[in-house]
This record gives sequence, structure tokens and C-alpha cells, in this order.
Amino acid sequence: MGVQLDLILPPIIVGMLIIIIFRVNSFMMDSSIDNRIFNDMQSFAETAGVVLDDQLRTAKSINNPNDFEDDDICSNFSKQDGTADTNCSDELEFITTNSYKISIKKADDENNILISSIEVDSDGNEIGSLNESVYPLYVSKLEFQHKGTTPNFISYKIETESDPDHHVQNNSDQKTVKGFAERKVFLRNFKIGVATKK
Repeated sequence: MGVQLDLILPPIIVGMLIIIIFRVNSFMMDSSIDNRIFNDMQSFAETAGVVLDDQLRTAKSINNPNDFEDDDICSNFSKQDGTADTNCSDELEFITTNSYKISIKKADDENNILISSIEVDSDGNEIGSLNESVYPLYVSKLEFQHKGTTPNFISYKIETESDPDHHVQNNSDQKTVKGFAERKVFLRNFKIGVATKK
């Protein structure tokens, strides 16, 4: 009994086409989700930058100058020769033109930016009640740099990172994507020598 190839080949070809179509569709879905997550992480980084710029707009003095010493090595800022730069801190505290002490840092256990504010008198004593705002922006790293050679400028770098649960997992690999923002802000209300120490 002979094998009739014209009866066997068409179902095999159709089956292979169906498998190829589903694989391409699956790849396109993975790629689409990863693109969306990457765009979200970059948007979160840029939004965090807008939030920090808005807070720094009224800064008149840095309240934690001891955190920006020459021996404070940066983890995200580097010099032109590639070595780590100095004068960095993971927290920024400053006094505003309307007499508030603002503290900005990354929340310890979560990927949020924590901004606290309290009213202070002319001597820097706290006289109001503490207000805290939490910004859930998937921030994995936040670092500030303030150098004595350029006291009217403050720089900061933000890194956001996705959660592995946000991605389509094909294997046991843990995929994440990151977004970045970096700014150097001119403090127009900054008064040299006004900074109060903790």
C-alpha cells in the first residue's frame, strides 16, 4: 500500500503555519508589553524629576551641608576620568523662602519618594506639624550632589526600575527595565553662608 503524500502534506503544512503564527503573535505581545513598561519607567523617572524641580524652586539654604562633604563618595555621579565623584547624599534637606524645612529622600523599604515638610521660625526651630507626601514612582536609586565650589547648583540622579511581576515571563528569568533622569538645578533664591547645620 503506497503512501499518498498529497493527503499527508497539507495538514502538516497548515499545522506548521498555525504554530508559526501563534509564536509570532506571542513574541509581538511580549515585545509590546516590554515597550509599554519601558515607557512607563522612563515616564516615572521624568515625573520624579518634575516633582523634585517643583520642590527645589523655593530653596534658599541647604539644611544638611554635612552630608555633602568632600569625602562623601557618589555612587551615581562620576568625574570625567571615570572615577567616582564626591559631595553626594541620598537625602536632601533645605529651607524654603516661605520658612518650611523640606526633606526629600527615597523611602527605606519601598520604591517611593518621601517628601516631608514642617514650618520653621527664623532660627530654624520647628514650629508647625509635620506633613509627609509619598510619591509611588518605582524609584530604585536617588542621589543628590551639592558642591561648595558651585553652591547655587544642586544636581540629582533618579533611577526607576520595574517589578519582575510586570513582565511576561517565558522562563524562570527575572526581567526588569529601568528609566533614568538627571538634572542640574540653579537655586535662584540660594543665599551663600545661610545654611544651618543639623
